[in-house]
Amino acid sequence: MEEGREKCEMFLNYYFVCFRTFVLDPTSHNYLQPLSVYTLVFPNGIISVSLESGIVRKSLGIPSIF
Repeated sequence: MEEGREKCEMFLNYYFVCFRTFVLDPTSHNYLQPLSVYTLVFPNGIISVSLESGIVRKSLGIPSIF
């Protein structure tokens, strides 16, 4: 399920940031489609994931209908 709004949640050891952007590659079949980005911010690094990626969906076991 995609988050419908932007948000930033603060926890003891990390931040969770969610925002929406758009696919800006004019050669993509998803050109100008909304894209959700989920980011975990730690003191020593950042992890950023977009569930639009088929590889990420497959590794997390998320069906392609979401």
